[in-house]
Amino acid sequence: KSEKVFGKWLAESGVDRSSVHLVTKGGMGNDKYGNPDREMCTRESLRSEITASLEALNTDHADLYMLHRDDPRIDVRHFVDWMNELRDDGL
Repeated sequence: KSEKVFGKWLAESGVDRSSVHLVTKGGMGNDKYGNPDREMCTRESLRSEITASLEALNTDHADLYMLHRDDPRIDVRHFVDWMNELRDDGL
């Protein structure tokens, strides 16, 4: 909900988007409450989460995209590759 509130403010305030450093986060997969048996985070879920965040924020990119937490079941190199893909795609 906070992303929608901020996105509405950004759209209505007249603030130049280039003067704002926007940070959002993702990487929870289908679980936001720490269930160890949750579905793992995937390339597709990260892309889906940032796309939803950008829509709520009323912008086309984030200046910093952070992961909520790591997933020890996934090699950290996969996360790095996935995050680099998002950056390369301008998200």
